[in-house]
Amino acid sequence: MPTASFTLDHAARISSWSADAREWFGYSTAEVLGRHGGLLLSDEALAFAAEVLRGAPAGDRRVVPLTFDDGTRRDVLLDCRPIGARRMARHFPNIVARCQALGMDPLREPIPAGNATTGKPVQSQ
Repeated sequence: MPTASFTLDHAARISSWSADAREWFGYSTAEVLGRHGGLLLSDEALAFAAEVLRGAPAGDRRVVPLTFDDGTRRDVLLDCRPIGARRMARHFPNIVARCQALGMDPLREPIPAGNATTGKPVQSQ
């Protein structure tokens, strides 16, 4: 089963978007990078992610409603566990390889995001 992976930065902006996420949600990378996670996540899901980020003892996975490009909502398992090196390499091999080629460590430092179509830096919306 494909894993629709995406990450949110500390301001809840979408900072990475996998091919499976494009397929599953129907949004292109250019449509979501830099946008607020509220595009996909319900208020409940955003609150859960914030709890996990603060280290609250709420667990790290929960079933929450997500919104798709056609406006439908489905309950999905939201996994907020730290991604870890093996999962990062498996889900985002191109990002890891490119960062390493540029001398960055995507597991230890934030990485700059850009629009995959234009190459311009992502602007928050």
